[in-house]
Amino acid sequence: MRSNNEGEQNFVWMGGGQAPEDIRALVRARLAAAEAGPKHGRVLVVDDDWSLRKGLQVRLEKEGYEVVTAMDGEEGLERLKEMPDLVLTDIDMPRLDGLGLLQRMRAEKEYRDIPVIMMTAHATGAKEAAEGLGLGANDYVRKPFDWQELSARVQTQIRVREVSKLTAEKQRDLAIIELAGATAHEINNPLAVIMARLELMLSDMDKDTKQYQNLGQVDHLVHRIANVVKKMSQVRRYQVQNYCGGVNILDFDASSKEGS
Repeated sequence: MRSNNEGEQNFVWMGGGQAPEDIRALVRARLAAAEAGPKHGRVLVVDDDWSLRKGLQVRLEKEGYEVVTAMDGEEGLERLKEMPDLVLTDIDMPRLDGLGLLQRMRAEKEYRDIPVIMMTAHATGAKEAAEGLGLGANDYVRKPFDWQELSARVQTQIRVREVSKLTAEKQRDLAIIELAGATAHEINNPLAVIMARLELMLSDMDKDTKQYQNLGQVDHLVHRIANVVKKMSQVRRYQVQNYCGGVNILDFDASSKEGS
C-alpha cells in the first residue's frame, strides 16, 4: 500500500506471516502485467540539447511513459518535486551538470532511491560513466545511443524500482500489523481486569446514586476502548484516513475488514 498521494494504501494482508512465495507471486504478477500492457512510470529527461530532449520525450511517451523534461541540472532539481520513477540525464550541461545533479539527489533522502541513467559523450564515456557510477548512478548509455538499448535500460530500472517499492511496502505493512497486534495484546489484559472490577462495583451500587451514574459513564468509555483494542487485534491490512493537519492515521474500521 501507498500513502502518499497516489491513492489509498490497499495491499491486503491475509493474516499470520505472509509467505515469501506470496510476495514473489505478487511481484511476478505486477511484472507480467507491465510486460503485457503499455509501460508505466514517470521519466525525467535532463539535457541541454533541445532536439535530443524532445526526441526522447516523443519516443518514451509512445511507449507509454509519462515524461517531464529539464534543460539542465538546476531545472532538473526543480522537476524532481514531481517524483519521477527514473531520471535520464546528460552529464555535460551548463549551470549544474549531470554529476552535480546526481550528487544532490543522493544527498537528499526524498530523492535518494530514484534510479538514474547517465548519458555520456562517446569520446569521454568510460571516464564519465565510472565517475557517475561511483556517485551512485544506476546505469549509463553512450551517445549516440541505440534506441532499443536505451528503452531496455529504462524499462529495467523502472521494473527494479517497482519491485523494491513492493518489498518496502510489504515490510512496512508487516511492521504496522505486528505492532497493532502486540499493542492490542498488551492493552487487553489490564483492560479486562478493569472491566471486571467495574462490573462488580456497579452490581453493588444503588442505580439511583450519582456515583453509579458517574461510574456507568466510565464503564461506557472503557467499553469503547475495548472495541478499539479488538479492532487493533484484527488488523489485516494497512489503510489510512486523513486526520487534521494533513496527517494520515490508521483506519481501524477499514483495516480490520477481511477482503474489503
